[in-house]
Amino acid sequence: MGEHRKISSTAAQLAAVQRYAKAITALVGAVLTAGVVVLPDDVQLWVGLGMAVLTTVGTYAVPNRPPSDE
Repeated sequence: MGEHRKISSTAAQLAAVQRYAKAITALVGAVLTAGVVVLPDDVQLWVGLGMAVLTTVGTYAVPNRPPSDE
């Protein structure tokens, strides 16, 4: 039923990371949004709002992956 190939360690690592892609996306967005505090006061509000929106859109765009049976 098709060819079976040995999964390389790189492919296995990518598969492991993909399991947590949505959480990683949300974490990166949260850290970047929190990092807005180092910006000047007059732009913090708008950049923070933009980062929060981008985090929401990015997290929504990453598909949920069911846990694989290992």
